[in-house]
Amino acid sequence: MDPTLSLSNWVNGNNICNWTGITCDRSQRVVSVVLKYRALAGTLPPHIGNIPPELSSLHSLKKLDISFNKLSGIIARGLANCTALKRLDLGNNLLTGTIPSSMSNCTKFRVLSLSSNALEAPIPSEIFTTPTRLPYLYLGSCNKLNGSISMEIGKLWRLRVIEFSNCSLTGSIPMALANCSSLEKLDLASNSLYGTVPAELSSLTRLRELWFGNNSLGGSIYFLMNYTELEILELGANKFEGTIPEVLVLTDNGFVGSIPSDIGLKLPNLQILDAGMKQFRGGIPKSLGNCSRLRELVLAANQLSGVVPQELGMLTAL
Repeated sequence: MDPTLSLSNWVNGNNICNWTGITCDRSQRVVSVVLKYRALAGTLPPHIGNIPPELSSLHSLKKLDISFNKLSGIIARGLANCTALKRLDLGNNLLTGTIPSSMSNCTKFRVLSLSSNALEAPIPSEIFTTPTRLPYLYLGSCNKLNGSISMEIGKLWRLRVIEFSNCSLTGSIPMALANCSSLEKLDLASNSLYGTVPAELSSLTRLRELWFGNNSLGGSIYFLMNYTELEILELGANKFEGTIPEVLVLTDNGFVGSIPSDIGLKLPNLQILDAGMKQFRGGIPKSLGNCSRLRELVLAANQLSGVVPQELGMLTAL
C-alpha cells in the first residue's frame, strides 16, 4: 500500500535514478534508497521485492533507509550481498522473522538500525564479529528478541551507541562490553538481565547515557565512579543494594544513607536525578547547583532535612 503515491514513478521505462527516494552516483549506479516516513504499508510492492531480494544486486548501495513505515515480511538474506552498505535503517516497521546472520558480510556498516519491529530469536553472534568499525547499533523495542548478549560484542570496539532496550534479553551483562571504550550511550533497559554489573565497565569513561532500569540486576554500583561525563543515568527497578558510593540517581533499589555532598562535582553534566521514594537522610547537597544542565530532580518521599539550597535557584533548566 502506497497512500502517498511515493512509488508512482517506480515503473519500467523511467530512469531508475529519477525514481522517488533513489540517488545514483556519476556512473548511474544506485548508492542510496531513502523512503522513510512514506506511510508505506503491508508487504513491499512486488516490483521492489520483500525487503527486498532485488536489492541484493545493488552492489554499490551505501544507504538503505525505509524506516517509519508499516512494512511487513522478513529481512531478505540476499541483502547481505550489498557489501558497500554503510547505513541500514529498517526501524519502526512490522518486520518479522530473524536477523540474518549473513548481514555480518556488510563489513562497512556505520549505522545498523532494526529497532521497533517484531523480530525474534537470539541476536546472531555473527553480527558482533565482522563489522568492527560499526559505531551505532539499534535493536531496541523488538520484544521477541531473546537470548543473551554475546561476548562477541566486545569485538565492536568502535561502538558509540548500543540500544537494546525493551527486548526479552536474558543472562548477565557481558564483561566484553568493557572493550567498547568509545561508548557514549548504553541502553539495556526493560529486559530480563540479571547478576552484577561487571566492574570492568568502570573503564567506559565516555558514557553520557546509561539505561539499566527494569531488569533484575544487583550488587553494588561502584562501577559508576568513573562516569564523570554522565548526563542521564537510569537504574530503577533493579536489585542494587548496599551503601551509596559517589553517585546517586536511583529509585526502587535497596540503597541507604545520604546523598553524596559532592554529587554535583562528580556529575556536572547530569540532566536527570531521580532519587525519590527512598529513605535517604540528611540535606540536599549544595553541589547540585553545579549541574547546570539538570532538567529533572525528584527527591520526594524521603527523610531529607534542612533547607533547600539557594544554589538550586540557579538551575534554569529545571
